[in-house]
Amino acid sequence: MKPYIIPIFIPFQGCPFHCVYCQQEDITATPAQLPSVDQISEKIQTYLATRHPGKYSHVEVAFYGGTFTGLPSQDIENMLSAVHPYIERGQVNRIRASTKPDYISPEVLDFISPYGLNTIELGVQSFDDGVLKQVGRGYTAAQVTTAVQILRNRGFKIGLQLMPGLPGADADEALLSVEKAIQLQPDFVRIYPTLVLKNTALARLYQKGLYQPWSLEQAIQTCRKIQTKFAAANIPIIKMGLEFSSNEREGILAGPYHPNFRQWIMENKLLTQGPF
Repeated sequence: MKPYIIPIFIPFQGCPFHCVYCQQEDITATPAQLPSVDQISEKIQTYLATRHPGKYSHVEVAFYGGTFTGLPSQDIENMLSAVHPYIERGQVNRIRASTKPDYISPEVLDFISPYGLNTIELGVQSFDDGVLKQVGRGYTAAQVTTAVQILRNRGFKIGLQLMPGLPGADADEALLSVEKAIQLQPDFVRIYPTLVLKNTALARLYQKGLYQPWSLEQAIQTCRKIQTKFAAANIPIIKMGLEFSSNEREGILAGPYHPNFRQWIMENKLLTQGPF
């Protein structure tokens, strides 16, 4: 049974800069600002009211879209404090957050642990230092390994996010990054083939002919190999490919998007229709 996730989006918040591919406002359909305590509480209550008992293993509040541990400590405390009453009442069981590997330290984990935050998703994207530098991630593969070790020593559940098809990367890089991710034995992974979104630095590179995204067929073929490798290692892929509403798809300039992308991978189907 899967957890019931209550997503709280914090687009770009805590991020020291915008990576070349990132346009979180389009991906999350959320303004680039922190939600208030009242907004967080209201969303939790709304989601709890529509939850189907017995269908999910437990309830988690998840802070997505920014670098959670890069936020000022007061903002972190305010948001976690908004969730904590639901933890105390047993209505929410856990909290998770996404962040960058270079924003993990024993000190920050000491700060967030008492609030019930026990799952961290690291936006790794690649284990190739050249690719990481080219897209402006600001850390190295060695720092990813260090972050995972710190999290594991503190008993956190760990998720890793990978982005096949970044600038400077190819299928070989994607599969090598998968192998390195498997060596770290995360609890789960997410796979997001790189898309070119409007109003990003990557869009400008694409428009100048300096970046060519993967075709849908190339992404499907490579992600099938990725899925096979993680399955053999008993590491679940909890998401593969970004999801957009019909209106949000207007923000996709180029790249291997398909609304049924994960289905094509998991069911090993042939591609028989276009991306939109």
